[in-house]
Amino acid sequence: MKSRRSEPRAERPGQRPGQKPRTGRETPPDDERAGASPRRETRGAKGKPGEARAKGPAKKGAPLPTRGARGGRPATTDDLTRGPRGGHGDGRRPSAPRPRPEPRPAPEASGPSRSGTVALIGRPNVGKSTLLNAALQQPLSIVSKTPQTTRDALLGVVHHGSAEIALLDTPGLHRPRTQLGRAMNEAARDAARRADVVVFVTDVSPRPVKRKEDGTPIEPRPLLPHPGDLVLLSDLAPDRPALLVVNKVDLLRDKRHLLPLLEAYGKVRDFDAIVPVSAQREDGITRVLDEVARFLPEGPFRYGVDDVTDKPARYFAAEYVREQILRATQDEVPHASAVSVDRYVEPRAPGQAVQIDATIHVERQGQKRILIGAGGAMMKRIGIAARERIEELVGGKVVLRLWVRVTPDWRESLPRLEELGYGKGRGGAGAATEYVIVAERDEEADEGDDDDDDEDLDDEGEEDQDEEE
Repeated sequence: MKSRRSEPRAERPGQRPGQKPRTGRETPPDDERAGASPRRETRGAKGKPGEARAKGPAKKGAPLPTRGARGGRPATTDDLTRGPRGGHGDGRRPSAPRPRPEPRPAPEASGPSRSGTVALIGRPNVGKSTLLNAALQQPLSIVSKTPQTTRDALLGVVHHGSAEIALLDTPGLHRPRTQLGRAMNEAARDAARRADVVVFVTDVSPRPVKRKEDGTPIEPRPLLPHPGDLVLLSDLAPDRPALLVVNKVDLLRDKRHLLPLLEAYGKVRDFDAIVPVSAQREDGITRVLDEVARFLPEGPFRYGVDDVTDKPARYFAAEYVREQILRATQDEVPHASAVSVDRYVEPRAPGQAVQIDATIHVERQGQKRILIGAGGAMMKRIGIAARERIEELVGGKVVLRLWVRVTPDWRESLPRLEELGYGKGRGGAGAATEYVIVAERDEEADEGDDDDDDEDLDDEGEEDQDEEE
């Protein structure tokens, strides 16, 4: 999979010029497809629509049943994924094409070649994933306003002058309340132990301007290091090169307050460099890469020029679905959701679509109802946005089918965490479920039916038992 540039689409996905948008049925019965075009029958179903199996609640501790392949050859993925270097990447459909910032000029290679691993460590929601995306100049890692969005250590390779920088985006270190939280913390600490250089990321919290009764602004108190940062810094190896990156400085109106904060962090640890940045605006990223490159060990490059990450495409398919869940839902649903890819089939001929079946796992029936939404509206929104993100990654057409399944207490079960890919490589655990959405383009279908809607809801999944950095 090679790097590609993709242009953001202004029209509704799958909607041809002049085509009138279609709407699905509001309350689909159990024995027919919800929101699907009446011109087309269900594709890839294991049985007739409406057939139900595996009713009743799942037993705790029981292994997740796996769903067999739904036709086509076995899924194949590259050992190294090469993502696109363009596109809006946030899963939303802009009303008009949005210009991207100009690419950073690549520095000239000088001196010996250097190559090493750099771990991005810090609290949740300080902007580690945004920093990685800014360094890569593409939205590889998922981002959201929900804390603990990142659950796995994600590698992103940047070639910067004569240096090859292998950046590791890590889960935010926090006080865990579940087995999933403990697995996330262990993934972050393991990345810090293996890294040649540690980049400790913190942020500047915006503070509202307080005023006196006469309207005169009150001078705010000096900014101080976050208490959580003090605890995390005490755990870092003292003999490892460490850089401090202070993110979100664009939120600080008076930059004079930044200097006391930097001095306070410098007293906590003798950092090799301190760099204030705005990762969202891609301001200060070049200096971060310059400073990191100085501390990498000398050695040959380990990755190709176009290599971006070591994760397969099916990993990002699951992550991009979960990203849209984080953006579309709130409260406990984002944290209680996980996504597993059950089937990933590459196109058999040019012009055909990548076929992806994925299961969304939640812990309670109420969470599943929230994800489905009224008439399947929430599922449609998630599926369409996720499909657009995946299409940007693979540089081609994608047919995405989503199932929703209740998997009670999966965050507390070590076997289920491993089956869902947390702590080990992502697997394809899945199970038959009672609700499915198919997000695709009209022209993407292998059958070539041009009269179908852009997205379909399908109940080909069987009724099953009975949501983030």
